[in-house]
Amino acid sequence: MTYLCAFGLVCVALVRILLMRHKILYSQSDEQVYRGLCEAILEKGFAAFKQIAEFWRGDNKARWYPPPSRVLYLVIGAVAFKYAGAAPVDRFRALSWISTWSGVLATLCAGLLGCAIAGPFAGLAAGALVGMSPLVLGLGRRALVDIPALAAQLVILVVALAGPAWWPLLALAITAALLIRDSIRTGLPGLLVIVVWLYGWIWLSVVWAVLLAAPLYVGLLRVSTGLWFWEFPHAFVGRVLRHKWPPKDSYAVQFCRGGLHRLLVDLLLVSPCIVILAVGTSGVLTWAAVGILLLYSVPWLEQQIRSALIVDSLLRIAVACVLPWWALPICLCVDLYIWYRAWWRKGIYDPSTRNLTTVLGMGK
Repeated sequence: MTYLCAFGLVCVALVRILLMRHKILYSQSDEQVYRGLCEAILEKGFAAFKQIAEFWRGDNKARWYPPPSRVLYLVIGAVAFKYAGAAPVDRFRALSWISTWSGVLATLCAGLLGCAIAGPFAGLAAGALVGMSPLVLGLGRRALVDIPALAAQLVILVVALAGPAWWPLLALAITAALLIRDSIRTGLPGLLVIVVWLYGWIWLSVVWAVLLAAPLYVGLLRVSTGLWFWEFPHAFVGRVLRHKWPPKDSYAVQFCRGGLHRLLVDLLLVSPCIVILAVGTSGVLTWAAVGILLLYSVPWLEQQIRSALIVDSLLRIAVACVLPWWALPICLCVDLYIWYRAWWRKGIYDPSTRNLTTVLGMGK
């Protein structure tokens, strides 16, 4: 049974790669910026980070673009560019392949977590539900950091399966995740609650890991960008505490804000079966996911369901641990139908509330 479920998990990972090979148009917003940053690093090396950071700091409009603090992701992108063609489309594809393979890693990590928590079938179900999630499939074809960030967060939980004695490895995983996407800080407390649970509530090892990861992250950020952690503009300080927002006509104001239930609405639109089934679960994974969702739902933050992608995956793993075998294909069919309508047919770029309701035929 174990070997059969492991084989099924590998098949799921391979199938999702095939589903990625659909022609799309690359966006000139974030995807263009990521390409430009990676090209600068490829041409100038690590010296480019300090130049980008100085330009990005302060009141320059560039601060609203993806920040240079995503050091590890940008380095991976620059390395990928070295082996890709020089044409813009080739480099967009290189970044999208990073997302695709990160989706495979996320699928395998979810499978390992499900297996460790509730057995082989739960592992297969968790891998299938995460791997075939409409969000993971849709964003897995984009030249964006969302799926690599998801994979990095799930790696933190997989590393925790090694036990509390391996807390230095946990510290390295936390540091790497923060250097891939800085906004992971918002959901990190919820992830650490899950880690403590996986450690058998031995919380001291998690404390040691955080105490090691914090200076390591700050130090590496300082060495690479020339800036201290607190010199970067932070959404919580700039928006939540000061209620300060970009201009009213900006994309963030028009499409990325709302009440506390905004992200729950988006999650229900894109993963209806999972949200409904998660109501019947009450484990640590579910409650941690709810906590992370609330943290990302602060009204003065940019409320993007793709930024809180870890919530969708945690709920899917929680559901997989209690899901009967006959319900798995039903959930997968619903997921693939939503992905087909929103991403395969319409090629949606940003899964905001307005975009999701429009492509799913619920609004104009």
